[in-house]
Amino acid sequence: MTKENESKISPEIAGSITARKAKKKNGILFGLLILLASLVVIAGVVTSVFWIIIRSNANGFADKYRNQIKGIPVLRHALPAPPEDYDPLAPENLSGKELENKYKEFRRKNSELSSELEKTKKELDELKKIQVNIDELMEEKEKLKKDMEEENTGMKEEVRKMQE
Repeated sequence: MTKENESKISPEIAGSITARKAKKKNGILFGLLILLASLVVIAGVVTSVFWIIIRSNANGFADKYRNQIKGIPVLRHALPAPPEDYDPLAPENLSGKELENKYKEFRRKNSELSSELEKTKKELDELKKIQVNIDELMEEKEKLKKDMEEENTGMKEEVRKMQE
């Protein structure tokens, strides 16, 4: 029976039905394309507004939210140069994870420097002991030199007395 119905529909009507279906599909695609284009335009406008606010640092917005803005790839390029008193290692300028990583790094460096300090103190004590020994040896040398000179002068006097 469906074949009979199809044969009863004239080719002109059948063509118009197909054309309507094609127009309906094209209308849906066109609507999706318009929706997508409008979303791109809205995103561009919103991004541009934030770009201008960040670039001009309105009400200190860029300084206040510098760390969060650094995480947004497009807006990161809009950041003005940091102020002269900006300390990137200050706790208020670090996120929680960055702060924890810096803390661990500082503790590791602190332990390394403490061990190096202990080693240097031991070397310094050894060098002080060596210096004391050197000073004692120098005093002994001076004393021996003085004794030798006295002996030498005494011997010269004896030789002179003997020659006379």
